[in-house]
Amino acid sequence: MSYMKKFYIKSLMAFMALMLVGIFNVAAQETWSYDWPTAASKDKNAGFYNFSDQTLTTQSRVFNGKEWTINVPAGTYLAFTTSNKQNVGKSPNIPEQFTLVSKDFEGVIKQVKVKARHTHKDAAVAVNVGGTDMVVLGTSDTKASTTASTATKAVEHTFVAPAGDLMGDITLTFTTGESTATYYIIYLEVVTEEIATSVADPVITPATGIYDEAQTVTISAEEGAEIYYTLDESDPRNEGNAAAVKYTEPFTLDKTATITAAARNNGEWSRRAKATIGIRQPAGISFPEKEFTIFFPDDSDGLKLNNPNKVKVKYSSSNAQGVAAVASSSGVIWAMGVGDCVITATFDGDDNYLPASCSYELHVLEKEPLAAPTISPDGGDFNKAVEVTITGPADERLEGFNYMISDKEPELDEYGAMPASCQSAEGTSFALTLDEPCTLWVQAKGHLLWSPMVKATFNIVLPVEAAFSAQECTPTAWSCNFDSEEELAGWTQSSGAQW
Repeated sequence: MSYMKKFYIKSLMAFMALMLVGIFNVAAQETWSYDWPTAASKDKNAGFYNFSDQTLTTQSRVFNGKEWTINVPAGTYLAFTTSNKQNVGKSPNIPEQFTLVSKDFEGVIKQVKVKARHTHKDAAVAVNVGGTDMVVLGTSDTKASTTASTATKAVEHTFVAPAGDLMGDITLTFTTGESTATYYIIYLEVVTEEIATSVADPVITPATGIYDEAQTVTISAEEGAEIYYTLDESDPRNEGNAAAVKYTEPFTLDKTATITAAARNNGEWSRRAKATIGIRQPAGISFPEKEFTIFFPDDSDGLKLNNPNKVKVKYSSSNAQGVAAVASSSGVIWAMGVGDCVITATFDGDDNYLPASCSYELHVLEKEPLAAPTISPDGGDFNKAVEVTITGPADERLEGFNYMISDKEPELDEYGAMPASCQSAEGTSFALTLDEPCTLWVQAKGHLLWSPMVKATFNIVLPVEAAFSAQECTPTAWSCNFDSEEELAGWTQSSGAQW
């Protein structure tokens, strides 16, 4: 066969293949799957997890490139492991129903495969695509049982369209019945088929991105096509979708939204086009007052920040060393000295909110000290033990006393407090019994507040007393210069005497 003939035959075969593709509109299928390949201890984003947030009712995660959102009642436990996979619920908080939703699948949803298990006899799963219930393969059932006693007996079901092609959001609804057992989702699989269409995809402007001000959105399509779009990520091609809006002119978007658009020409739909346009909003942080006063050396929570969007701020002080230091995460203030400074809360901005800062002026004043306590008696000479009463000033700030018995004057710290080695007493007064010469040092105290220190010196000399009791007493002249035990043995005690 000549070269020209070979070339002609190959060209003809290629042309016929293209014609067949055009005539039969051959579409490629794609399979997506997920089986929770790791545990939460290694990657908390690899599954649904809320160990520290029991108020959570919805959570989104991206699994192998597709975003899924779980919707559960508040208080539902979520965790996952490599053995049991996704765990939903924990006794006693087991949801009777919860859903998994994905809006990320393009094209015709040919089938959805679910493998799960739960011990209750009424445990089941159902699949809905674009508002239409799928059915279990080979049946007309829209629900499939997931009842299984052990992990090795987990149930797998394949759902397909009851008729025609289904497109749009996928919603998996799991029911548990009245149970106290955890629901386990083992495996998910979605088979899609690319839409064979001659209608060009619409173009959304601006493109996906983060913007600091409202944006004017335009959507364009091929000549003669009608454009429909949604702002809730649902598919505008779904029949009866109340969220679908016909595009007629540019519109203003002043809040973050995902625009999903599709074009229709002569009854044929294009594929979906998506653009997530983030419009950063004001963070809304502020302090309720412009000024705030505390006393040295107190600490304080400071002014409470109004933070309606719960953005993460950092606090700072204009004079942290000399006037007041502030905890960067909480805003708690520690007075370092007397004076004025500015406390500022700063938010650096994120994908949702614009950078922001706010501040207030802090005044740190000298705290009026407590008056000195009184000591009664306030020292002197005594020939017996002394009951000493210490009384504090009539001041509601009074909490107790520091005191020490020492010949040397105690050294006060930088705030005027007696050393940590001193003793303390609580209340507005206390008493001590002294029975030997000493100097008593005392100061009154409150919360980070101390009085001047006072002292009282007590010269206590107790008399020596002796008491004898004997039946008889005989005066004796004696010397205790015994030179030997023999001389000592010569001494005897009178009969009947007590010494």
